[in-house]
Amino acid sequence: MRPFGLVWITCLAAVLATAGAAPPLHAEDWLADRGGRLEIVPAANGDRIPDFSAAGFGAPGAVLPVVAEAVRLAPQPDAGDRDAIQAAIDAVSARPLPSSGLRGAIVLAPGTYRLDGPLQISASGVVLRGSGSGDGGTVLSFEQPPGPVIGIAGAGRWRAAEPPRAIVDAYVPVGAEAVTLKSAAGLAVGDRVVVQRPFTAAFVAEIGMDQIPPRAGRTTVQWKPGRGLLMARTIVSVTGDTVGLDAPVVDAIEAADGGTVWRYEFPGEITRVGLESLSIDATPVAPVAPLSLEQGRALRLTGVLVDRASDAWVRDVRFRNLSSYVVVDALAREVTLEDVHGRNDLPPWWPVPAFAFSVDGQRTLVRRCSVTAENMMIATTQSRAAGPIVFQDCEGEGPRVSAGPHQRWAAGILFDNIDVSGSVAVVDRGNMGSGQGWAGANVVVWNSAADRGFHVASPPTAYTWIIGATGEILPDPDHPPIVLPLPPGAPRSLYDAQVSGTLQ
Repeated sequence: MRPFGLVWITCLAAVLATAGAAPPLHAEDWLADRGGRLEIVPAANGDRIPDFSAAGFGAPGAVLPVVAEAVRLAPQPDAGDRDAIQAAIDAVSARPLPSSGLRGAIVLAPGTYRLDGPLQISASGVVLRGSGSGDGGTVLSFEQPPGPVIGIAGAGRWRAAEPPRAIVDAYVPVGAEAVTLKSAAGLAVGDRVVVQRPFTAAFVAEIGMDQIPPRAGRTTVQWKPGRGLLMARTIVSVTGDTVGLDAPVVDAIEAADGGTVWRYEFPGEITRVGLESLSIDATPVAPVAPLSLEQGRALRLTGVLVDRASDAWVRDVRFRNLSSYVVVDALAREVTLEDVHGRNDLPPWWPVPAFAFSVDGQRTLVRRCSVTAENMMIATTQSRAAGPIVFQDCEGEGPRVSAGPHQRWAAGILFDNIDVSGSVAVVDRGNMGSGQGWAGANVVVWNSAADRGFHVASPPTAYTWIIGATGEILPDPDHPPIVLPLPPGAPRSLYDAQVSGTLQ
């Protein structure tokens, strides 16, 4: 492993020379020693490095549950196993839901299980557990593309339970944990709400996403005004018309943005569901030669899809020869991926980088992950993903294994102790894809290493913090990031320090 802590800063003079475009404090003031205790310091306008401890199952810092066995299965040597496993999942799903919220686990004995179709968990409190992800454990051999091998998903969408309530704060800073409304009448602790930060025409113009340069031979879509970021939160306090939130606002809201808060219901959401202790092998259906872009899009070999679920988890799972290991989709929240590892030992058949662990859902924690492949993004986010989202202790080996947000203003992301052979990029991706533009906003890269360097920029109206880095830092001089060494006495992990309360 490469040692952490060295900071190699290329073009630092250019960054300092453009400090007029930087945030309202000197860079070193974002973190300060207060009598031997390191603290996060807000800027003059209140913006601060967000608290990421609200990411993951049962946040902050909850331990994943151990679920009692309900059914045990063994592989069938002369037939496929998909129908038997799905029938067991359905039987446990039909059990009454106890007060613990956990119906039980379907346990797969050691061996190889042949799947001629996908598996689906669509009820709360159901866990599919193997007998280990390593040698002598449980292997799911997927033999029928395309689509996810395992889907963990409820049904429906968020449903507004009331008209939107206007936010009246002149400015809601990055990292704020409360907002003031025109009226909080009728709201109560425990209500689930959406804090909506719309994308106005003025905002899209300010960040330059209505003027994305065209790309030869491809259609470039300019960003349009719209719903923007939808930050799902729970109310933890009501004081007058000010409501406290259980997770921070991850993108600043100005009065002109027209921010709102509205209560929502989600009757089709499932909770306390998981997958654990097995491996998924798609080698039987993985191509052995590169595909065209169209063919690659059609053949999506995804291991696990989590959507329309909360307090969900995937732990101790290994993947082999898939184009995507785990996708956390937009309507999932409070999800933990833990001890998840992938290896692709076939030549990459996709023409563009695949996504190993891809997060579009909110409050997701990916920790202790690894990838060995030629061309993958190990840790990434998708369009308008609303954090806090954390990738912690993830390693990527291979010439083009990289990390960073992928597209269209995902906000509130922490890359914490990431170590990749490729690069970490937090940039304006411009006309890549159909116009991915500014990929991430208010992103922290903490104590991380990248053999091919850190390509980093702070978007207009937002920040990118690079704090403690091993590798060349390649800043955008027109949009300088916040570049800091790891202060003396700083914790190894920002996420762990915020969960424990030692850095706030």
